Amino acid sequence: MSQHTITAFLGVFEQKLERHRAKLKAELKKPKEERRKKVLKESIAEAKKLRDMVREMRSEEAELVQCPNCQHEFKP
Repeated sequence: MSQHTITAFLGVFEQKLERHRAKLKAELKKPKEERRKKVLKESIAEAKKLRDMVREMRSEEAELVQCPNCQHEFKP
């Protein structure tokens, strides 16, 4: 039996990713001397993990929304 990812929280993770991106952009707009390098690295790492998770969930969601008989893809 294959294990499926729960895609119900996809919207929540997408919003969290967008907030991370906005914070990163705000931090990168600061002058180089004022940037918090440690916080910036941690935030980038977390944003990458979220991005990968969202991509995986989207692909899983696309696989799940098909007709079992004719493989017609439905709009998610």
